[in-house]
Amino acid sequence: MGHRETERDEQLADLAHLVLSVGRDIRLYGHPDAEIIEITELESLVMNYVQQHPGVSPTRICTEVGLRSSNTSAVLRSLVEKGMIERRPNPDDRRSISVHPTAIAAENLRRVRDMWARFLAPRVDATVDVAPAVELLRAVETSVAAALGTRSG
Repeated sequence: MGHRETERDEQLADLAHLVLSVGRDIRLYGHPDAEIIEITELESLVMNYVQQHPGVSPTRICTEVGLRSSNTSAVLRSLVEKGMIERRPNPDDRRSISVHPTAIAAENLRRVRDMWARFLAPRVDATVDVAPAVELLRAVETSVAAALGTRSG
């Protein structure tokens, strides 16, 4: 039997659609800065987690990002090759490693955020107050993360 959508269900579906649509547009049209180090969607997920949790273990990345161990290893290798992360021996357990973002990653993130702002600024009417949307999306992110038992941010 089909699911009868409520008004809230419709709004949540619209929210998801719009987030994905705008994200796609930014991804497709928003990289004019030749200095930005291009990373894949999967690398971006891992990079975001590492930047928010410096010193995290590869096992934790695997769990929190929802990857297989082999995929996590491949993504981490690629990010090391691009200079975005470094692996360090864990000071508490020398047999394990911790993953840290590099200064290159911080600079790349700054450039990407600048590019996002430059892309959106002329395309979003200046009279549109984006603060409520940012607040809403932060609340949705936190709520979804809590419901899934994962990290937020």
